Amino acid sequence: APLAEAIRLWSALGASGVKFQQSPNNPFEMMSQDPAFPVDYTQFPRETLKRKTGECDDLVTLLASMFEGANVRAALLDYPGHIALMFDTGAAEASAAGLPESKMIRHNDTWWIPLEATLVGSSFADAHQQALNAYREMAKDGRASIIDLRKAVAAFEPVTMPPSEWNAETPDPAAVAKRADADLTTYAARRRQGCRRLEPIGPAGGGAGELEGRRGAVRPRARGRPRGRRGAQ
Repeated sequence: APLAEAIRLWSALGASGVKFQQSPNNPFEMMSQDPAFPVDYTQFPRETLKRKTGECDDLVTLLASMFEGANVRAALLDYPGHIALMFDTGAAEASAAGLPESKMIRHNDTWWIPLEATLVGSSFADAHQQALNAYREMAKDGRASIIDLRKAVAAFEPVTMPPSEWNAETPDPAAVAKRADADLTTYAARRRQGCRRLEPIGPAGGGAGELEGRRGAVRPRARGRPRGRRGAQ
């Protein structure tokens, strides 16, 4: 399920020690609003993994690359001076996603969950809630833009990544499981609460048992170099 997979990937990134760090010289918040600097540099995903730090755009690029690599569709949430992301639950109905509509974003006929990438290392639930609050605030004034990554890839030619012998370290499975279990428990509980108010969700919808089943069985996949897709320019 996209939600369980997203929690697993978020937990693995947190366990690897990647953190948000604003650039002291050219912070994204200033660069993105300065007409004299219309283009900002964004790290390749592997660069962020190697350095273990990045600005909001670096972390969003990394997470979006990880999600898409795991076949979880991602999109960017572009705001004045900031950028976040969201991923597709694949559910056309909120009941199938297992969360109330108020906790998600409706886009292209399915329900999406937003994430605040700068909170990497914190709980998935906290990153979800903060991103949701920011989207509501920006969207009500028309200041939120959604960038579909798959459409962007079709429109913009990908950059050529320079060769590298470096490979990312696999985070400790026990540390990943510990982080993921807390969030999987939180979302399984929310799903059970929703199921009590709605018709039971069948196997196709993914019930609470699906998230419960992922608890204690979260293991990071061994990955080589992340593919360095860049978002829309």
